[in-house]
Amino acid sequence: MNVRYQMLVATMAATAGLITLGLFRLIAKPDAGYRDIAIGTLIYAATYMVTVPRAEVLLSRLSFVPGDAPHETD
Repeated sequence: MNVRYQMLVATMAATAGLITLGLFRLIAKPDAGYRDIAIGTLIYAATYMVTVPRAEVLLSRLSFVPGDAPHETD
């Protein structure tokens, strides 16, 4: 996978993580304690990790992404 695809995958995963973190923030109490911050961090990390393989598959199927093929070896 080339650098361009890696950046796109990381951006997609970070966006998904921030969206779920925002949803958690809407549900959580207004004053965040250590527990809420820890839970939010775990939610962000879990969403990021779940999104990475799916983003890789999605980008490998799409042909409009500029650059080389995502699974091309050097």
